[in-house]
Amino acid sequence: MSPSTINIAVLHADAAGRESLCDFIADQVGFRVVAGAALAPQFEGVQRASPVHVVVVHHAADADRAVEQIGSARALLPGAGVVVLMAQDAEALPPDLVPPGAACMEEERVPAELVGALRTIAMGRRYHRPA
Repeated sequence: MSPSTINIAVLHADAAGRESLCDFIADQVGFRVVAGAALAPQFEGVQRASPVHVVVVHHAADADRAVEQIGSARALLPGAGVVVLMAQDAEALPPDLVPPGAACMEEERVPAELVGALRTIAMGRRYHRPA
């Protein structure tokens, strides 16, 4: 069952890019951005203040980095789903490397697919890109 309001934390190194991504997410029905940061350690204490359902991590350069970022986000915010926005083709990432409750997608597919991916990941399911 998905929460009625999905709390999102956004990790994006570029302040303007982070603000834009946070604004887009906050404008969607049923989403609330509870944190935005440039570096993962800045999320400390966020989970205690408001449960984070999904972390959006911007810009993984490659598949290895994307998998690493999923692990790092889950270690920092246990129980949260993770969506990693990749610079390269996410389809090149073997599906078995992406655990349930996580997704990797090309940053160029935002906003077209991000809303659906966030809802799917918040439910703890595996996100499959639409055909």
